[in-house]
Amino acid sequence: MKFKLEQKTFDILQHIVFLSKKSAKIVNFQFLKGRTQTYVSPKQDIFVKFDLPKPIPFDYSIFDLESFIAEEIKEIDSTVKLSFKSKLVYPTQSIINKFTKSKIIETVNCNFDFLQKFYQPKKLKFKYFNIYSNEKKLSFRFQNHHYDYWSEETDNQIIENSNIKTKKKFRYIIERSNVVLFPDDYEIILRKQTVQFRCKNSSQNLSIFLTPEKEYHGVQVRKFFDANSDEVTGIKLTDKDLIKLYQRKKSVIYG
Repeated sequence: MKFKLEQKTFDILQHIVFLSKKSAKIVNFQFLKGRTQTYVSPKQDIFVKFDLPKPIPFDYSIFDLESFIAEEIKEIDSTVKLSFKSKLVYPTQSIINKFTKSKIIETVNCNFDFLQKFYQPKKLKFKYFNIYSNEKKLSFRFQNHHYDYWSEETDNQIIENSNIKTKKKFRYIIERSNVVLFPDDYEIILRKQTVQFRCKNSSQNLSIFLTPEKEYHGVQVRKFFDANSDEVTGIKLTDKDLIKLYQRKKSVIYG
């Protein structure tokens, strides 16, 4: 039995490889009989969920997804085995539930014009970004650590959109390089233990889930400390200085 992969599905598989190559030398993918398909990275920090245009009538295991794409295999044959399910890393039902059934904290809508600011050259040098509510508006803050303090080296560290309103207090710290998105408008669903980026215009119901380094909700959310204006230190500090300061003199930062 054969099943043809449409170009949109092929594009999603290519995107999965791009997302996961940093954490996995070989990217596995398991097609499961039916329409809805999922992928999880070996570290379980990236999860992808999407629908096929039509259901696949059989399971199909791909050990090396990058090689599969390079060979431009657009039609798969159930009689030609590339690998076996038992040899692959793929999401179990408990992993799927962990990402898709977790409690929703807040949902916000972002157009891609706004999200493109993630990829400005001056943002790419930062290791982490914060997605958080600031005075009831959605804000992003870029930095090279995941602590509460930051150094105001440049105004380019902060992106705000006063038109995107928030109702609850939250803060999620995510590794910036994991945020690789299709050019589309997104519904960002902030959940406990994960952040879901759902493509609003995808005919295949594509969602990318990212596990944050840290997250805070409600009263757990603390204000950022600007070390440049700290009366105790009285000097301008870089992010590297701040990390050392945090490790050696927590009392200076937190009073």
